[in-house]
Amino acid sequence: LVSKEDVSLDGWSIVAGVSTVLKQFNASYTKTVFALLCQYVTCTLSNQLVTARAEDLPRISKQAQNVLIFMRQLCSIASLESTILFDHIPQHLLEMIPHF
Repeated sequence: LVSKEDVSLDGWSIVAGVSTVLKQFNASYTKTVFALLCQYVTCTLSNQLVTARAEDLPRISKQAQNVLIFMRQLCSIASLESTILFDHIPQHLLEMIPHF
């Protein structure tokens, strides 16, 4: 979800494609996709908290930030409630992330 070069990705078309594919399957697949993506974000944040020094505030990586944005956009396009994110990531953690 992060471009490796200066070429920008059109995120909305990717989100629309993933949403279309997920709608073809049982709703449990969508929940599983969200669970796996949230697990990635949680593990990334946990790793950054462990490696951060006490005086430094840990910053979320660009990849994890883009995964969260992707999930929010997927909720928007697929008409899912954004509370699906709170099943796996605490709401206060999402509020701490800048520009989210």
